[in-house]
Amino acid sequence: MKLRIPFAAALVVTFLLSLPHAGFLLGQKVGNKVSTFTPCVVVGTVTGNVTGDVVGNVTGNLTGNTSGNLTANKISGATLSNGLNSNIAITTGFVRITNPSAVFSVGGFTPTADGTILRIMNTVNFTMTVVNEDASSTVGNRIKTLTGSNVVLRTNLPSSATFIYSTTDSRWILTGTN
Repeated sequence: MKLRIPFAAALVVTFLLSLPHAGFLLGQKVGNKVSTFTPCVVVGTVTGNVTGDVVGNVTGNLTGNTSGNLTANKISGATLSNGLNSNIAITTGFVRITNPSAVFSVGGFTPTADGTILRIMNTVNFTMTVVNEDASSTVGNRIKTLTGSNVVLRTNLPSSATFIYSTTDSRWILTGTN
């Protein structure tokens, strides 16, 4: 759907566009430039093309083709200890592991919303093990490796593990390792 506002260049027009099955878009046309207000609230599903910058939070699914930069959660560090680490508090979608001075394992993370993706990266020179169904972690924080056993990641090189949270399983599901 195209919005055409054929007014003089100096005229400012504010609009609330109701899109069928696509919620509402609040914006402004100043001269020949159409822009959205800050903050711009889109309620519902947007189907079609969005051109320009989207700044803020996207809640729900983002599907389709993108061009330009897509920036996800910031990187945070997690200071873990040697041995088993259960119920690890996470605040971002990418966590860099620091501090262990011997072999260590991860048994669970504090959950967030269904479908949350988490990648952890081991940058220390010690083996990291992903513990399947760690009894020391709270039930909803546990990891399901899908192998039925623990998964050991490589040593002496950066390695990573990717998880997705499933509210159906009340578990972090291990989806890949590197």
